[in-house]
Amino acid sequence: MGWEINNRFDPHYVALLLKTRTLADLADVSSVPQINNHHIDPIPFPAPPASEQRAIVVGLRSELIGVNTAIPRLNCEIELLREYRTRLVADVVTGKLDVREAALHLPDEAPPDTVEDDADLSDEVDAADEEAAL
Repeated sequence: MGWEINNRFDPHYVALLLKTRTLADLADVSSVPQINNHHIDPIPFPAPPASEQRAIVVGLRSELIGVNTAIPRLNCEIELLREYRTRLVADVVTGKLDVREAALHLPDEAPPDTVEDDADLSDEVDAADEEAAL
């Protein structure tokens, strides 16, 4: 059973309210986060006039156009960089790419910000080893 939105609220305005950080933090966390009446009832919803609700929705949509288009683009770029890194590691491990010259110019100690990437890199090296064995 869903919620019934009375005519005091614009449905798009309510959808934006439900995406706010406060409500997201209240959700029961499981494999599928859930928000129900138990969470919603104690929260006062701002109820400006319908015309103001529509103006808020229009304003937020226009302000978020850049963010909403950048997020998928950046996620795609991140995925491409991960694929590139995996392929690069595989090529180094299998000897398809000679890195001896570059290794001579490496500093003696890794910078502190790369330490957390070492675990990911070791997983990729293992995957590259398995790929090379095929």
